[in-house]
Amino acid sequence: MCSKKGSTTQMSQAEDTRAIARSYSEATNAKEWDRLRSEILAPNVEAWSHSAQHMGRGPEEIISALQHTTGVVRNTRMEIVNEVVDGDQAVLELRIVGIAHGDPNAKDAAATPAAEGRPVALSTCHVYRVQQGKIVHLTTYSDRTWRFQS
Repeated sequence: MCSKKGSTTQMSQAEDTRAIARSYSEATNAKEWDRLRSEILAPNVEAWSHSAQHMGRGPEEIISALQHTTGVVRNTRMEIVNEVVDGDQAVLELRIVGIAHGDPNAKDAAATPAAEGRPVALSTCHVYRVQQGKIVHLTTYSDRTWRFQS
């Protein structure tokens, strides 16, 4: 009986972790910055980006980075491709899609107007650690190469 209760508790924790990890993408897609700030990200959250080699600290810094990532890709949204959850950690394989405003892979996007208006996608992976109902750590892995879609 104890092992069943332990399994139920562990399952409940994993489901909570899954919901919180998914809520990050949902709130980002909806540009619900206040929701990210107050309900999803812990006050001491850290976010490490492998592609940018940068550690963001605190909700404000992370939200600011999310708000500025549109650059040459507009109407971005995160689509969940796959997920693995165990205890307080979740790994979400994501596909970020949007519309190019210039070539998102060029050094000088303004010099590449042929890419204007084309759909693009970027594959990425986020690893979340959740404590007390909020994300306390996020690690992102991305090749940073936007792929043009047909």
